[in-house]
Amino acid sequence: NNASTIAALTEAVLDEMSHSDWSHEVVLVDDASTDDSWSRIVELATAHPVVRGIGLAHNGGAGTARAAGCSVAR
Repeated sequence: NNASTIAALTEAVLDEMSHSDWSHEVVLVDDASTDDSWSRIVELATAHPVVRGIGLAHNGGAGTARAAGCSVAR
C-alpha cells in the first residue's frame, strides 16, 4: 500500500542511477496491495524502460516481495 510514495521513490532512485555508468533496472513488486499501487507501477514501467513491475496474488510479507523481485531481476 505505497501508491502515494512509489513514484517519488522510484524517480529518486532513477535520478541517482542516471549519474552512474552502471547498467541497471528497477523492479517494483506489488504484493497484493489494496490501494492503487499496481496502476502506479504500470505507469512508471510505461514511462521508464528500466522499470519492471510484478504483481503477487497474495501478500506474503516483505521477505516474499523481495525474493520475488530478486527472482525476476536481470
